Amino acid sequence: MIDSPAIATTRRGSDSKKQQYLSYSRLLTLWLVLAFLWMLLHPYAGMRHDARLYTLQALGHLLPDLYDQDIFLRFGSQDSYTLFTPIYAQLCAWLSIEHAAALLTVISQWLFLAACWLMARRITDAVCATLSLGMIISLPGNYGSDFIFTYFETFLTPRLLAEALTLFALACFISERRTPSAILLLGAFLIHPIMGMAGIVFVCSWLAFKHPKPFVLLSILPLATLPILAFSPLGESLRFDDEWLAIVDARSPSMFIRNWMLADTARLIAPIATLGLCVFLAPTPEQKRIAQAALLTAGGGLLVTWLGADLLRLVLVTQGQAWRWLWLSTVLAVLLLLPLANALWHRNTAGKATVLLLASAWLVRNEVSSLGLVAFALAAGLCSYRQVGNDATWRKLYFGSWAMLALTASWLIAISLLSVGSLTYTYHWPNWIDAWRDLFTDGLIPISMMVITWLALCSRRPWLHALCAAGYLAVLTSFAAFSWQNWTYEEYPAALVQSMEKWRRHIPPGTDVLWMHGPPTPVWLTLQRPSYISRIQTTVTLFSRSAALALKARATGVDAIFPRVKPMVWIGTQEQFQPETYSLNAICARIGASFFVTQAVLDEPPLETAPPNIPPSYRNAKLYQCRKAP
Repeated sequence: MIDSPAIATTRRGSDSKKQQYLSYSRLLTLWLVLAFLWMLLHPYAGMRHDARLYTLQALGHLLPDLYDQDIFLRFGSQDSYTLFTPIYAQLCAWLSIEHAAALLTVISQWLFLAACWLMARRITDAVCATLSLGMIISLPGNYGSDFIFTYFETFLTPRLLAEALTLFALACFISERRTPSAILLLGAFLIHPIMGMAGIVFVCSWLAFKHPKPFVLLSILPLATLPILAFSPLGESLRFDDEWLAIVDARSPSMFIRNWMLADTARLIAPIATLGLCVFLAPTPEQKRIAQAALLTAGGGLLVTWLGADLLRLVLVTQGQAWRWLWLSTVLAVLLLLPLANALWHRNTAGKATVLLLASAWLVRNEVSSLGLVAFALAAGLCSYRQVGNDATWRKLYFGSWAMLALTASWLIAISLLSVGSLTYTYHWPNWIDAWRDLFTDGLIPISMMVITWLALCSRRPWLHALCAAGYLAVLTSFAAFSWQNWTYEEYPAALVQSMEKWRRHIPPGTDVLWMHGPPTPVWLTLQRPSYISRIQTTVTLFSRSAALALKARATGVDAIFPRVKPMVWIGTQEQFQPETYSLNAICARIGASFFVTQAVLDEPPLETAPPNIPPSYRNAKLYQCRKAP
C-alpha cells in the first residue's frame, strides 16, 4: 500500500514534534542533574575564609566607631580597591549580616554559572554547553598554590561576582558586542581588580593575534619598564625591604612562584595542556583563538609575577598577584574540554587515546601524577595531529589508555571511600549528606552521572526520557529542603548576640580583644569589638608595611603564650589553643591586649564565662582582663 502525500506529511510532522520533545527533555533532564550537583557540591560555607574579612570591612562602613581601629583596617586594606564592600554594607543594613552574605553568595554563584553557560554557548551547541557547565560544577576548581583559591567559591567574596562579569564581558566581546563588553569589564575591575584584570589581558591577547606588531610592543614595554623602575632612584621606595619581605614571605608564600611546590605546578598543567591541544586540534577557528588568548593570559600572569615579585621584589606587582589570572585560563580550559574531546574522538585512534589520557589527568590534576598523564596525552595529541604511527600500535595504546582511566577511577574511588566521614564540615545539614558529598568532590561520580544520563537520553524512547526527568526531579525536590537549611542557617543569630551583652559591658567600644578560641569572627559579630590578632587578619601584611610591623610585634607576645597559634606563619594549627602558662599576670605581661578569651582555667577568676546557649564550639570560653598597673 502506498502512502498518500497527506499521510506522509502528517508522519513527518509527527516525527518532527517527537524529535523536538526529545531535544527539550534532554536539556531539561540535564539541567535537573546540574541543579542537584550544584546543591550537593557547592553548599554555602558561611562565615569562612575571606568572608570574615569582607564582613569586617562592611562593619567598618556601617559602624566605624566600633571597627575602624581593628588592626586589619587601621592601616588600609583591600577595601580601598573594590566597590563590593559598600554594596555588601548596604545589604547588611537592610538584612541581617549572615542573610546578606548568603544572598550575595548565591546571586554570585548563579551569575557565574549563567556566564559560564553563555560563554560555552558562544563556542558550541546548547547540549555541549550544558554538559560543559556540568564540568564546571563537578571538577575541583583549584588554581595556583596551596588550595587557597578556586574559581567557584562557596562563601562571600567579590571574586566570584567579578569572575561572572568578566565571563559575560568576554562572551559579548567574542560576539563583536564591544560596548557592553567594555562596560562589563569595567564593572568586574571595580568589583575585584585582580579578577577583572584577567579579562582585560585576555582581550588584549585576543587582539594581539589580529594586530600582532602593536600589541607585541605594548606587552614588551611594561615588562621592560619593571627592571627600570626597580633600579631607578625611586626603586627603594617601590621595592620590599628585607624586613617587610620576610614577613610577607612567611605569611603569604603563595605570592611568590619560587615557593610553589611540584603539586602546585602540576595543578596548572592539565588546563595549559588542554589549551595547547585546542590551539592545534579545536574544531573551530574561534575555539582556537580563545585557547591562544587564554594561554597568553596565563603565561603573562606567571611571567609578570616571576619577574616583578620574585626577582625585582616590587611591592605593587606583588600586591597585583598576576598569577591569579590563572582562574580565567582554567575556566576556559574546562569549557573547551568537551568540544576538544569530541573533535579528537572522531579524528583517529590516537585522538581517542588523547581524550582518555587527558580525562585521567584532569581527574587527578591536583596530584603530581598528573604530570606524567599530561605528557602522554600531549604526545598522543601530537601523533593525532600529524597522523603518524600505524593503527595496530595505536589500538594497543588506545586500550592501554582505557586501562589507565580505569586505574585512575579505581584509585579515586578507593581514596574517596577511605576519606568518607574523616573530614569535618560546617554545612549545617545531616552528616550523611557530607558522607555522600565526600564521594562526589573529586569529580568522577558527578561526571559519570552526566555521561550515563546522556547515554540514556540518546534513546528515542520518550518513556525513558520521562523516567529520567521524573527521577531527578524527585531527588532534587527531596534535597531542596536540606539545601535551604544550609543556605539560611545563622551561626550568629540575634539571640546569641544579645546573650553576649554582659561581655560587651566589660569591654569599652573600640577596644581590642584577643580571641584564642578559634577564628576571630565572634569578636566582630557577637562582642562587636576589634580583634587583636588572628591569622586571617595578617593577610593585610601584604598591603601595608606599617600593619606588617605592628602585627609582627603583636605576634611576638602571643607566640610566647600561645606557641601553637603562629598567626604570622602560613602553616599552623587550627585546634583549640591552650596557653603555656595559666598565670593571668604572666599572660598579661606578654600580650598587648587588655582583654582576651580562652578556654583555659587561669589562676584568677574570669570576668565572664560563656552563656549556656552559645554554639558548642565556643562553650567553656572565658573572658579575662589584663589590668595594667597604675
